[in-house]
Amino acid sequence: AGVARGLVHHYFKNKEDLFVQVLAAFYDEVVRPGFDALPGDSPETLAAAATQMLRRGFEAAPDFFALDYESLSVGRRSELVRQAMHDLWQRQRRAIEADVTRLRELGAIRSELPDGGLTTMIIGVAHGLGLQLLGEPELIEDAQTWIALEDTLRKLFSG
Repeated sequence: AGVARGLVHHYFKNKEDLFVQVLAAFYDEVVRPGFDALPGDSPETLAAAATQMLRRGFEAAPDFFALDYESLSVGRRSELVRQAMHDLWQRQRRAIEADVTRLRELGAIRSELPDGGLTTMIIGVAHGLGLQLLGEPELIEDAQTWIALEDTLRKLFSG
């Protein structure tokens, strides 16, 4: 890349530090902005938009979940990476929960689940699907995958 090795070490303590900084930037620039644009008029509209957002994300960055899961594995050997992943996931959870609260106030979420519990389920569904798509990438092209996701999200949002 035309960058002197010493320059990299000037900005990053080690490979783990570089890895953590890249991961944090990816979360901030790619993951977070998608949630801000979700519409808030009904559970059906919200479920359709969230499904499309996740599908576009899986199609555009299929290696994201691989990196996410690999980070968890690396975190078992590195306290720096483990703590960074914990912090990133906490930031993600807080941001999604704030969106859940906002969308509930707009009437798009009618579930009786508390915002924190609903956030946990949304993250669980997305991460579970991400893991499944890692093992079976052909499911990205299967319309039933996305129909089932939209239906699941609509039920979560409707209560």
